[in-house]
Amino acid sequence: MPVDSESPLGREPEQTAQSVLNVIKELVKELRQGQEPP
Repeated sequence: MPVDSESPLGREPEQTAQSVLNVIKELVKELRQGQEPP
């Protein structure tokens, strides 16, 4: 498969994956905080 130079996945796959993981971690934090009793 040719690499699309315009795609962020083609340029920096590791950085993109790390950004996705960071977003997921933040969502998990918010979900856990919402489940905790006040």
